[in-house]
Amino acid sequence: MSAETSLNEQAEMAVGKMAHLGEKPVLGLLMGFFAPAMVGMMTHALYNLVDKIYVGQGVGAIGLGALTVVFPVMMVGFGVSLLYGAGGAALISLRMGEGKVREAEKYLSGAIGMSLLMGVVLVGVVMWWQEDVLRLFGANDELMGDAKAYLFWILVGFPMLSAGFVMNFAIRAEGRPTVSVVIMMISTVVNIVLDPILIFGLEMGVAGAALATCLSQTVTLMLGVVYYAGGWSVLKVKMRLLLPRWGVLRPMLLLGLPACLADALFAVQQLFMNQKLVEHGGTMGVAAMGVIFGVMTVAVMPMFAMGDGLQPVVGFNYGAKLYGRVREALLWTSGLVWLLGGVMILPVVVWPELFVWMFTGGDEALMVESVRGLRVFSLGVPLFGMCFVMTRYYQAIGRGGIAMVLSTLKPLVMFVPPLYVMAWLWGMKGVWASEPVSGVLSMVVVGWVMLLELRSGRGEAAAVEA
Repeated sequence: MSAETSLNEQAEMAVGKMAHLGEKPVLGLLMGFFAPAMVGMMTHALYNLVDKIYVGQGVGAIGLGALTVVFPVMMVGFGVSLLYGAGGAALISLRMGEGKVREAEKYLSGAIGMSLLMGVVLVGVVMWWQEDVLRLFGANDELMGDAKAYLFWILVGFPMLSAGFVMNFAIRAEGRPTVSVVIMMISTVVNIVLDPILIFGLEMGVAGAALATCLSQTVTLMLGVVYYAGGWSVLKVKMRLLLPRWGVLRPMLLLGLPACLADALFAVQQLFMNQKLVEHGGTMGVAAMGVIFGVMTVAVMPMFAMGDGLQPVVGFNYGAKLYGRVREALLWTSGLVWLLGGVMILPVVVWPELFVWMFTGGDEALMVESVRGLRVFSLGVPLFGMCFVMTRYYQAIGRGGIAMVLSTLKPLVMFVPPLYVMAWLWGMKGVWASEPVSGVLSMVVVGWVMLLELRSGRGEAAAVEA
């Protein structure tokens, strides 16, 4: 048997393992991806939530404020991961739908290699200018010490975060969402167990929370390596392809850029938000934002899970030219996002005190400001969900340009002007209200784009060619 014949047989076997993406009923298929992805996302949200609870109880408002100003830096790290993770996963799904297994393996290997390399580069850049970066994102003298302590261990974990994140994206793109969830759950358990030991037992404070996160990200990477090196994966990582050629890197960057840009722009959004929080609310305003982030992370993660679950279903079926299934998947996901967004936000708006008290450690002033902000800020969550879903949809079908435009709307174009105007008019109340207002403005544009997409009867292949 020739080597070429053997490779062709391996390719057919790999495509066969993913054939269910083009055959099973769309709603059931989506649920099969949504459910494990949602468990995984909620698990991830849980360890961020636990971090903030422990820091709020053990360190107080200053610790929460420190986590809040470091959060945009973490979002930049997530953005680097998404640059290769989302772009690579979209191309893996598209190529597997087309039956091009060896091309899919090029994207898998290149995404992992580049994520490691860029993670190391990012550590060096931020470490060199860390104080300037923290000042930029709103750290005042009161917050700077804890912010530096937290940032150090977060930076140490960046390369592991980036590569592990990419592997999880790739595992879902292979049609193995349950494996991805198990890896995330193990990592989260490690983080939750280590948090109290390091924060309270070893008296490390916010640095302990960051070290726990760093170690849990290392576990994620190690489990991903075991999955791919142990023969359980559909695709194989090729060592010689870890540094990809431009022909492989270019489409990956093109499709990953919208997701990366969305995270980077979210960091920019938070930069402006933190500056207004410091201006109108001081350290207490920034700490309240940390509490709100803790609660909102749990609310938005299910919608992220739906967007991520949509991507492999749409990507495979678009690559296989099953356009009716693509349209059906988009419609089902859109409806479910609205439904879930309302379900998640209703109790937060009606009973915000139930969610805030866990973080405040008996600080009455922090409790009052957090409740006030949470009740208003949370109204924008369902609107944000649709923006995310449409961005993921256009990534999945290879239309990175449209995805990039949509990804800039919410965090920048539709957010910063309302923030400045409303903060000038109403102070802290205006800062909190800027989120739902920007959500309404973004939804008008996204709804129009979705309507055009559904009317287009798209039938031509538009995937990015390698």
